[in-house]
Amino acid sequence: MRYIFKTVKEMVFLAKEYVLICIAITIGIPIYIGYVAKDIGLISLASSLSMIIVPYYVFFLFFGKIDLIEDKCKQMTYALLTPINRIHYVVAKYFLIVVCFILSVAGYHIGMIFMRELLFLSFSDIAYGILIYSVLTGIYVPLELKFGFENMKFYPMGMMLIVTFGGTIVSKYITKIMSDELSKILENFSRVTIPIALGLLVLSYVISHKIYEKKDL
Repeated sequence: MRYIFKTVKEMVFLAKEYVLICIAITIGIPIYIGYVAKDIGLISLASSLSMIIVPYYVFFLFFGKIDLIEDKCKQMTYALLTPINRIHYVVAKYFLIVVCFILSVAGYHIGMIFMRELLFLSFSDIAYGILIYSVLTGIYVPLELKFGFENMKFYPMGMMLIVTFGGTIVSKYITKIMSDELSKILENFSRVTIPIALGLLVLSYVISHKIYEKKDL
């Protein structure tokens, strides 16, 4: 276990200058979304949009920096991680994925101090947010390990655009067509989204581990 935390520590060290930026994003973006949503009379959307957008932004910035350094300085990076084996490295990556989401939830609630109009996160906000986040990160990590950061560098940016604009459009559409029946369906489905999300991350981890075991470093 201590080797995993050593790996996590080394990864954080590689992106240390981005840590404060990521924390600022978790607080600042929900406030910005809240002000925009308030101006158009859709403040209720701020919580769900924040959980869709913020975790992936944090992931993109933090892991983008780590992956870029690892891709350019492989020998230095793996020297830092000695005597960490490959399974520890992959576990550490997925541990940080979860930490990024938890940090986003915490940042949202801190943002509520500065903008009191922001609503408390509901279970559905968190459930659907972690499902979308798990799909996006669960696809990216195995592909990045297999093909390298250079070949995958446009994926995070493309997903950021899709998450930002797609999340906004879908949220507005659902608000317009929302009914008691649809609300009940979404609420019921949210109860199984977290197990589904965790299952997707576990599946992604298994794939990533198999890819990384066979990879020539």
